[in-house]
Amino acid sequence: MGVDVSLNDIKRLTPRFTISPNGYYFAIDPNGYVLLHPNLQPKKRIRNRHIRLNNKYAITFHEEPVTLDFLDAELENANKVEIRKQMIDGETGAMTIDTLVKSYDERYIDRGGRTYTWAPVNGTDYSLALVLPEYGRHYLRANLGDTIQQAKSILGKYCQICTTFSISFQFFSRSVYILFINIFLLLTLSLIFIMFQPCHFPFFFFIIWCLHVNLH
Repeated sequence: MGVDVSLNDIKRLTPRFTISPNGYYFAIDPNGYVLLHPNLQPKKRIRNRHIRLNNKYAITFHEEPVTLDFLDAELENANKVEIRKQMIDGETGAMTIDTLVKSYDERYIDRGGRTYTWAPVNGTDYSLALVLPEYGRHYLRANLGDTIQQAKSILGKYCQICTTFSISFQFFSRSVYILFINIFLLLTLSLIFIMFQPCHFPFFFFIIWCLHVNLH
């Protein structure tokens, strides 16, 4: 007993993950035909699939089923033959190989390293594989300890400068305030000396001197 399932239904049920610019995944059946693959495209596309004959009858044209072997979907070599065999046998494995890679526009072919990792799909006869380029396996590891220490050192120096400036400003403000008070006291003393009799001068001078001492 069998059932026909369209590729669009399978793709719709497949998780849509982004696997680097040149990474991809594919699946094959027990005969080695791919179920999912970037190079799997219908052989014939019909723009107008529904042609109406009259108000009751219409003809629907279905796209031709695609049967593409894994070795035809990619550029064949001995390693891929072995990968295909192990996937059909339901084995699990990984292999890094140098292979020819097509460009996006399929106009150029270049040689590059690819890592193939495959495993059987539980409960089915299918096998799923993941293909990643070598540069997709590397990542940057930065030691931020020195950078953090340097940032703390710079921040500490900045805080010291701010503290010194704040203390200097407070000292300067207090000095200006004391100078202003001294000038005010001097003017007051001069007015007292002019307006009052000289005999009262020692008493007022003593009061002003006490105020001056308290300000300090």
